[in-house]
Amino acid sequence: MHDQKLIRVLAEMTKEELEKCKKYLVSTMRTTSYEYKLFDYIYKYRNNWQAKRLGIDYAIVKVRPDSSTKQFENIMSALTGRIEQYLMLYDLDTPQRKFENQMRLAAYYKRKGMNKYLRQTLRKLALFLADIPVFDTNHSLYSLQLKHLTYFSNLEDAPKDLLEESIVNLKDFFEKKQQVYYFERQNLKNIFDREVPLKDGIVSDQISELLIQEHQLLFKQSESAYSYLMNLLVNQTEMFTKEHAYRLYTYLVNYCIGRIKKGDRAYINDSSKLKDFGLTSGVALWNGKISEKSFLFQIDLKSKAIKPSFAKIQDLINTCHLYVNSDNIDNLKMIAYATYYFAIRDYNKVWDCIKYGVFSKQNGTIYSKANTFL
Repeated sequence: MHDQKLIRVLAEMTKEELEKCKKYLVSTMRTTSYEYKLFDYIYKYRNNWQAKRLGIDYAIVKVRPDSSTKQFENIMSALTGRIEQYLMLYDLDTPQRKFENQMRLAAYYKRKGMNKYLRQTLRKLALFLADIPVFDTNHSLYSLQLKHLTYFSNLEDAPKDLLEESIVNLKDFFEKKQQVYYFERQNLKNIFDREVPLKDGIVSDQISELLIQEHQLLFKQSESAYSYLMNLLVNQTEMFTKEHAYRLYTYLVNYCIGRIKKGDRAYINDSSKLKDFGLTSGVALWNGKISEKSFLFQIDLKSKAIKPSFAKIQDLINTCHLYVNSDNIDNLKMIAYATYYFAIRDYNKVWDCIKYGVFSKQNGTIYSKANTFL
């Protein structure tokens, strides 16, 4: 079952998510059902998702010995469906989802003319809105939706300036969203060093200081903007959504890379520290992991530092299975060590690292990196 969707989905859950999933299944299905028996069997091996006993033949014997492989696959499919239902409900626990659900409830009370309950729900909405990061590009949209609903509910005690505030929110949302796509396009241009058609006049004088600084970083390669944004991201991470924090993090890393390419070695240490921050804060992680490419780049940076610490690099490599998304950790470790030895010009050890590896073209990152050493 190791390659089945069921196992892959469960394996990506954190310990807390797995516990909540179990409680959900206990409360929504019979614990005597084959689906729950299968979950309970899998749950025993939650600390080793590669366990031999997670093979389908072992599971059939323990869960339903009289079933055919096809029948057992149907049980797996049913359990997967249950778990996906949990995942959809689990996602409702975010401030954004709470706000959206309360908006639906408020719209219902408005439609039915139940103003007492509408007012109660509008107060809840204001509280949920306060929990949404102000740097969320959708914050202005949510604020607009709340004001729009309140204004057009014709409540006698509604604030008088809702219409003007709604116009401000609409403009703010449009500008912020536009900037996201505009900046991302410029980021791609900076990375691949190719011309990307861009229209002038998009940047408004009224965009926030944050967007101004992002613009200065990407379009002017401003060192002061780099310092401003670095300080903001490191010291006020909680002010950003996950998506925005990750995007800003990549902008800063790419700025460092650009400076390194121009011969400014001071940014090797800056970039390395930024990569460390990305790991420890979780900003660089998606679902708790970073890519193989990002990991190898981090090893390369640390290896090229003025005084590289082999002990720290070794610790990163030996624990990479905890935070790197890879289907072949052993080969990845070999390439990581080879990257280090190549940076310090110990070419005999580079060969020692890679001569026993089997590098498949299907794993593009490791395969291409290995070939640079051959």
